Amino acid sequence: MKTTKLTPFAAAALFFSSSVYAEEQANYFHAGIVQAYYSAPHISFNNSLVSATFGHKFTESLALEVSAATATNYAAGYLGSTWVTARVDNTYGAYLRAHTMPANGFSVYGKAGFTQGTGYFSASVPGYSASAWSSGSSFSYGAGAQLDVSSNSYVAIDYMSYYSKSGIKVGGPSFNFGFKF
Repeated sequence: MKTTKLTPFAAAALFFSSSVYAEEQANYFHAGIVQAYYSAPHISFNNSLVSATFGHKFTESLALEVSAATATNYAAGYLGSTWVTARVDNTYGAYLRAHTMPANGFSVYGKAGFTQGTGYFSASVPGYSASAWSSGSSFSYGAGAQLDVSSNSYVAIDYMSYYSKSGIKVGGPSFNFGFKF
């Protein structure tokens, strides 16, 4: 008797094939506000970003998301006699999102992927100033909940760990409003 092995590539192609999962509202988009908390050994601050996320459901419980966010404000204050400003300036990411619906119109989810981000820092004293940008990417993950407002709109909250490397951590909650299409 001849047996056929399913290669991992063929299994992935079958799993992610849009023809396997045909739902009317397989795509979604949401916009939101993120409160980013930056923590390093000698400094910590927080600032807000606006975000936009596009997602595509491949199965009833699995989706791929791409997201971008940009700063709406910055943290500022004196450190001794030095005026310091700092912000998580922008983030870009791609995530695999697994979700389940324990009640009609309500779902919980977890997601994991990678985020690229940039931080901006400046310091000044009378007559002198300096500024720097720092970029990096990191594995990121989070969890959240989504509540349908209507058949094609929803609100969602989540908490993400966006960056964690070399003693620097960036994470925070977000509130989003979205549409399914």
